[in-house]
Formats: sequence, structure tokens, C-alpha cells
Amino acid sequence: MNTKASNLRNRYGFTLVELLAVIMILMVMAAMMAPVVSTLSNQAGRKGAVNILLNSFEQARVTALTTGATTYVGFADASFPLEKYRYRAFITFRERTDDDPSAPPYVALTKWNFLPRGVSFKSVGAHLLGDTGPGNVLDFGPSDGLPNIKTETSLKLIGFNPSGQLSFPSGASSAQLNLFIYEGAYSASSAKKDAPTDKNNVFFERISFRRFTGRAELDVTKIN
Repeated sequence: MNTKASNLRNRYGFTLVELLAVIMILMVMAAMMAPVVSTLSNQAGRKGAVNILLNSFEQARVTALTTGATTYVGFADASFPLEKYRYRAFITFRERTDDDPSAPPYVALTKWNFLPRGVSFKSVGAHLLGDTGPGNVLDFGPSDGLPNIKTETSLKLIGFNPSGQLSFPSGASSAQLNLFIYEGAYSASSAKKDAPTDKNNVFFERISFRRFTGRAELDVTKIN
């Protein structure tokens, strides 16, 4: 009889072999659960991004209504000088009014905000952040009042006029007024600039805008 093993069982209630077996089972279960946890985390990130953006767009619209100044939300696309901002950062600002004591033509209402980790804006053809989009681009320099603009920089924008309507880009059709968010990141080496986290299942959210009300809403139909 193995007195040492017997004493170990009597003292702790299980043997070393049994303890190792339990640890192995827990490791297998953790490995099986990892993809599920990752999927839930990514979904939470996308949903969080949508909430942040919808709130930002509504705040910009309300600011335009209350101040009488055209208010913009600007996006850092592939041309932005700082790579970590590209397709992840956005900023809200308005045109200067006579009540503003500062000289710059624009007043920043927020700092540069970033989407949650693992979530980015998607570059989609003829839509707001696409390469063939509706021409919603303005140039800004260091003296224009926007943070982290050190050189001449082009930003893609949406703009709300003093009536709360979406006035910029002025020539965009309703089909082009869409903004896409997906699980992935900007990739300088990719021709499409999109590096999805899961190449087999690219989940995305679409935010569409109503020009005459300025309202933004979630729409999860397919990308065209």
C-alpha cells in the first residue's frame, strides 16, 4: 500500500493525478470558449461604436440648431498624417461665429475621438468614407483651430446647417449618405485599406443619414 499517496488523499481529498486531470479539463473548456468570448467582445465593440457615433451626430446637429453655425463631424481617412488615426478617429467642430473671441475660423467642440479597439470605419466605394465618395472633403491647416492638424490636411466631413439639416456634402445622393463600421483595422499595405479581424465573417454596421432632418440611424442591410 502506498502510504504517501493514501495520506495525500486523506489530507486533501484528491491525488495529484486527479488534480492534473481537472486542470486539463479546465484548459480544454477555456480553449473551446475563447472564440465565443472573442465574438461577444467584438459585437460589443461594434455596438459601442454605433452608440458613440449616433450620439456624436445628434450632438453636432443640436449644436448647429442652437448656435446657428454649421457644425461638422470630420473623419481621418487614408490621407491623414497620423496612421493610428486612419479610419478610427473622428472630431466634431463648428464654424466660428461673431460671438467667438478666437481668431481661427473653426471651433473644436471635442478632441479627436477613437472607435473602440478592434473596430474601424470601412472604406466603401461611393459612400461617405469611400475612395469614390460624394466629394465631402475640405482642407484644413494648422491655423484653422483643429487639434493635431500640423500640416495641410484633407478631412472627409458631414455637416449640419443651422436648420439641423445635412448640408454637406451638398451633392450627395441619399444612397451615398452611408457610413460603415466593421471589425478590423486600417492596413497601409492593403489596396482596399481594410484588414478584417475575421476574413470569413466580416460583420459590419451601417449608419445612414436623412438629409432633410439630419437624423442618423442604424441600418444593417448589405453593402452595395
